Amino acid sequence: MHRYRCGRFSLGIAWAALLLGTSFSFAWGAAPAAKSDGPDSAAPLSSFSSTKKEDPPAKLAVVAAAPQDAVQFARDIGPVLLAQCTECHGDQNPRNNLSMQTFNRLLRGGDSGAVLTPKKPEESLLIKKLRGAAGARMPKDRPPLPEETIAKIETWILLGAKFDGLDAEAALEDTVAQTLAQHATHDELSRRRIEVAARNWRLILPDAPAHYEETPQVLVYGSATAEILADVARVADDQAAKLRKLFKTPNDQPLVKGRLTIFVFDKRYDYGEVGTMLEHREIPAAWRGHWHYSPLDAYGCVLLSSEGKASPGLVAQQIAGAYVAGLGKIPRWFAEGTARAVAAKFEPKDPRVKTWDEQVPRILKAHEKPDGFLSDSLPPEESDVLSYSFVKSLMASGNRHAALIAALQQGTAFDPAFAKVYGGPPSQLVPHWAVRAAKLGR
Repeated sequence: MHRYRCGRFSLGIAWAALLLGTSFSFAWGAAPAAKSDGPDSAAPLSSFSSTKKEDPPAKLAVVAAAPQDAVQFARDIGPVLLAQCTECHGDQNPRNNLSMQTFNRLLRGGDSGAVLTPKKPEESLLIKKLRGAAGARMPKDRPPLPEETIAKIETWILLGAKFDGLDAEAALEDTVAQTLAQHATHDELSRRRIEVAARNWRLILPDAPAHYEETPQVLVYGSATAEILADVARVADDQAAKLRKLFKTPNDQPLVKGRLTIFVFDKRYDYGEVGTMLEHREIPAAWRGHWHYSPLDAYGCVLLSSEGKASPGLVAQQIAGAYVAGLGKIPRWFAEGTARAVAAKFEPKDPRVKTWDEQVPRILKAHEKPDGFLSDSLPPEESDVLSYSFVKSLMASGNRHAALIAALQQGTAFDPAFAKVYGGPPSQLVPHWAVRAAKLGR
């Protein structure tokens, strides 16, 4: 998934406030650090520890939450920390090296050690600061948190300070957003995505008035005429129907929960502004479209042909990529590889497909290790071309790709699902594929 800092952070805050039913001000530790837990009431959270040199505390482990736990981190605690703490304790020079940007970093604590003592809320520095029992009460210069909120955090710690998200290394706003999206209905998420699409468009092309066309599957957004947008929507619905058959998805469930937004561009420069203004990166010159997936914001981009038409394979690629990425914690190489393999399957005469096939031997020859695309360590387009070729070889192997998709649809994690279907990790299959692909170019 492509990440973009400013938009993602603001969306996380907005959804945190939505979940908690209120708005929050940012201030957790705004004063200079004190050297001890003495009378200096302005000391920040991480400074209240003994000045005596002691052995570092044991590293806290991530413990998975149980569904029946009364208080959950991502649902109940994360939104509070996101709204109240991450301005001072985020990922940019966190005060006293105490970052709450991810769950793992929260467990790690700061310069003075851990701020959580699982199963012992009364000993946890976090609770002491929230109650004003260790210097200045936090949040700094703001009203104290409601008693019921502090009590909920205490309960969470008492239960073991467990984690219910997908990835303890994920940004806190992503963890919160994932839970919000899971609990939202398809219609609720669709309405939210209309708002997000409008906000994104203002970042991309603030001077271009936009229109949109809605279908049950997609939200088509752009400054093109209503006729062009309607045509793109029709193509998208046709490709979505074909994807349902390919992936064997139930007809009574949305293909992409909350729908996929498709941004339509008729000029390459305008499409390039997606990278510049929204994603803060350079879009590879070879791309005519790409997709992005996060729980609260799923979109694809389509650059129209000179005749003002949307290539069916290109549209299918964006929908397929977002669909596969939405099945869980999916490696980018697999989602994009599947997306491009779908494009080749649905529109084999697309000139891009021939170009991809021709590039495979050259890219393999240029890199010592053929599995660089698995770690995203190659240039974006080279990585995506090799991902396409590798996944296409997986799809050619009987019904195993379909079995892998089915396992992901049922909630199985990617690594064990892949190993069960293909008899080992992806890296084990790469050498055989690379030898064949280097000769045949596909």
